[in-house]
Amino acid sequence: MYEIKDKVFLVTGGASGIGAGIVRTVLDRGAKHVVALDIDVIQGKSLEKELNDKLGKNRAKFVECDITTQLQNAFDIATKEYGYIDVVINNAGIMNDSPSVYEKEIAVNVTALITSTLKAFEWMRKDRGGKGGTIMNISSIVGLMQTPLLPIYSATKSAVLQFSNCFGMEPHFKSFGVRVVTVCFGSTDTSLLDPQKVGGFIKDIDENIMIGIKKLPLQSVQSAIEGLLTAYINGNSGSTWLVTSNRPAEEITENVKNAYKTLSQGKHNNNCLLLYLILFRRRLMKMFDIKNKVVIITGGANGIGAATVEILLEKEAKQVTVLDIDANSLFKLEEKLSNKFVKASVKYIKCDITKENELYEAFNSVQKENGQIDIVINNAAIGQETMDTYKKLIEVNYTALVTSTLKALKVMRKDTGGRGGTIVNISSVGALSQPSPSYFIYCGSKSAVLQFSNCIGKQEYYSITGVRVLTICFGATDSNMMPNMKSFDPIIDENMESVSKSYPTQTIWSAAEGVVHVYQNGTSGDTWLVNGNKPAINITEKVKKAYHILSEDIFP
Repeated sequence: MYEIKDKVFLVTGGASGIGAGIVRTVLDRGAKHVVALDIDVIQGKSLEKELNDKLGKNRAKFVECDITTQLQNAFDIATKEYGYIDVVINNAGIMNDSPSVYEKEIAVNVTALITSTLKAFEWMRKDRGGKGGTIMNISSIVGLMQTPLLPIYSATKSAVLQFSNCFGMEPHFKSFGVRVVTVCFGSTDTSLLDPQKVGGFIKDIDENIMIGIKKLPLQSVQSAIEGLLTAYINGNSGSTWLVTSNRPAEEITENVKNAYKTLSQGKHNNNCLLLYLILFRRRLMKMFDIKNKVVIITGGANGIGAATVEILLEKEAKQVTVLDIDANSLFKLEEKLSNKFVKASVKYIKCDITKENELYEAFNSVQKENGQIDIVINNAAIGQETMDTYKKLIEVNYTALVTSTLKALKVMRKDTGGRGGTIVNISSVGALSQPSPSYFIYCGSKSAVLQFSNCIGKQEYYSITGVRVLTICFGATDSNMMPNMKSFDPIIDENMESVSKSYPTQTIWSAAEGVVHVYQNGTSGDTWLVNGNKPAINITEKVKKAYHILSEDIFP
């Protein structure tokens, strides 16, 4: 059992709602000091004054902080003031999928949470002179279930769940002495649920958001706090706790493990009967044709992307536009393909997809030239999660993928004059695997892709837009990405080689053939596994089963 008494806490989003409640409660129960980080100066300073007047000078400290840009300064202030931080609670969050807010939502819910976790880890780790400590990361019940409401938000919470469970694995706790615990809150009576703060990106779905939220059992702020503190006092590192419906906190770690066991069962599946059933199903399904289609593919200049471009052209796509930041690779691909295909059938655009203006300009150029876009393949990804690159990884692997998906939807959707189309989003076996001892941030980003794509691919969206959204989970592939994968810590890097060897590698051509097969045969909302040089396998039912296991304790 872990003590609250005499500990120094740091709470993000600590000026109001659950955060302010945590600050008050832990001080009432003997915490030595609490640092509250928030952008709301008025409420933050008021809380600081209230608590210091009540409990004594300097027990509480408010630090104005935009956690997406100012965390380092906030941690520096806290450690200078109190000498040490024992517990970091990453509570700050945004729940708004609207076009003007979703990038900030991802930055707060995912990137800043990871940044705070890494900074706390560096300060606490015993192998570098720290005293150990606890990091508590807040996920949500929507990270445990799949719903068409707020798919971007749901995916951020799925990323938090996978990242935190991987980081909190027992071997890491033994090595570093830093406990990582995940709490999944249910619907809670805070301003986060204010209709003015909640938004989506499709009007027909937006109208159902608050209706859907109101159907969820609402818990009080104090019930949420009590549940979180139960998880703090009792939780092992890597554990997941459900706090919902004014019920006592419930540890659901075994459910999470069982769900990921179900997800990962298909990674090495070579069941001939299953393959036969898939082939039989193909005969009954409409096959989607590539001929005369206009395609955009991100990260298309080399590796799987370049192989996919070539196969699409061989299948007579009208035009394939290759977006990539690597001008040299674009030039080499152009040289390779120039003698084999008609020049007008390939378009090469140097594009940093994390810059919205460049991505939109590329889409607009293709649409203006062809009058339409039929297929968008969001293939670009980064595997390096060093301290210098992890933010870019999140931007490329998830934020830019969301931006590209929303732009494609806007262009293609039938209800606003488009012709329909298909979006293929690339996830990974890292989103299907039970917690991994490495690649925490990468796995979290790919878990977000899986959740987002499954949710936005649901029939509720497809029936309105006529746009299919398909998810592909690639296994380890013999591309230039694999050798460059690197973590933020040398000790963790040592685990990577053995982990990588446990996955059978496939060729880029096998992966690319899988992309084409999924496009031709997939139903919106499907998840497919392309792994080990085997035919693509539809694992949608496994994903549904896994999320059923994850969510079975949410509702009494």
